[in-house]
Amino acid sequence: MSILGDFFGAFADGVTGSSPQEAAPVPQVSGGPPRPVAPVTWTAPDASGTGQVTVHRDVLDSVSHGMRSDVAELDAAVRAMGAASDGLSSLSGWQTGSAFGGNVVHACRGFATAGTQTGDTQSSAAKTLADSASTYDEAETASRQAVNGVRSQLDAAGGSVYSAGGI
Repeated sequence: MSILGDFFGAFADGVTGSSPQEAAPVPQVSGGPPRPVAPVTWTAPDASGTGQVTVHRDVLDSVSHGMRSDVAELDAAVRAMGAASDGLSSLSGWQTGSAFGGNVVHACRGFATAGTQTGDTQSSAAKTLADSASTYDEAETASRQAVNGVRSQLDAAGGSVYSAGGI
């Protein structure tokens, strides 16, 4: 071959990615493209309430009541700790006793602060649970009234249509 022929051969190999010496086998494809997926059929939700989330309002009220009694116990413990720390002034006559008494008083104040904050948080959560139970009660009552209102309107409309057809 000539120089020009070698050049064009190399150029063609570079463009096509093939070489006359190395012919790559054609890969075999099995299976073909993926099959179409059938659309999901939509069904209306079940109005009977089966399979739905159920809210047990009595449990919400019970937990709320339990949390409030826990807060009362926590408040009593904070008050008892405060009363106990008041008696530490008797240790102030000597240097080690004063230092120990100061540390205990600071620890008691920290406990009182943490106890008060925890009590406030639990009281708020207990109120939220009780409010949620009440809101669910009100929503259920309103929903029941709305369904009954629609039923009575449909019954009245059905009677009107029936009487109009009998004329």
